[in-house]
Amino acid sequence: MLRTKLSLAAILMTCASVAQIDYVSEPAPTLFSSHTITMNLCFDTDNFKAVSLEDMMNLAVDPNQVERDLTGLEAAPRLSTTGASAYFNYRFDPNPKPDNGTINTEISVGGSVVGDKEAMLSYQNKDLDTSIVYCSIHKEVGLEAAFLLTGLLGQHAYWSVGIGGSGSMTYDNNLLVLSGRYFGPDEHPSNQEGISMESYSARPMYFGRVFLQHNIGFLAGKHWMLGMQFRQGVGMQQISGGRSNTFTHSSLGMVSVGYRF
Repeated sequence: MLRTKLSLAAILMTCASVAQIDYVSEPAPTLFSSHTITMNLCFDTDNFKAVSLEDMMNLAVDPNQVERDLTGLEAAPRLSTTGASAYFNYRFDPNPKPDNGTINTEISVGGSVVGDKEAMLSYQNKDLDTSIVYCSIHKEVGLEAAFLLTGLLGQHAYWSVGIGGSGSMTYDNNLLVLSGRYFGPDEHPSNQEGISMESYSARPMYFGRVFLQHNIGFLAGKHWMLGMQFRQGVGMQQISGGRSNTFTHSSLGMVSVGYRF
């Protein structure tokens, strides 16, 4: 009888001890609470309001070398430049919340590399079958940052919208002067037969851009993210030692791949 009472007392004491334990549930996972590294590939396009002969002369290290007789020729500027681009970003959420339908904030910082971009100014005379073309070719490297709002669409899709800014400078700068026959709007002068081409050193340029950014994609497993990113904005170009120009900016076909730690 005494042994039974002692056993019951031990059981009651164990239950009381268990009842006093505070169990802390595991926090709900968050979409971007961990750090994320992304790579984006796309085509960047800048649409300028104007491209002038003064701009081309300012680009030349020695303007006297690129002077040509333009008598009787009509200017035909090409106002857009496009280049293949790669963006590398580090993204994190400074104040993560559970994935229960809430919207998280996200900060993205990174850099970019842009391939050859051409700015072209043609002087043409169709009757004389003559063209003189100034062509600026450069590459870009830059830094950027963005503030985004992010959220989930169901269990496997995500979205984000926000605003960002970037600064970049050019390298491998060249100014080409091409002389040859008249070419139509859809022709590129460098592909023509019998054209002469002279290459000169060009000054660097600096770019500042602000843009709206939106992403949509899917969560592939626990760590991988696959999606698309789109950007639209405005910017300013500053020629070293010269004038500045404004333009509109867009990034199309940006394929985004991310890995969450």
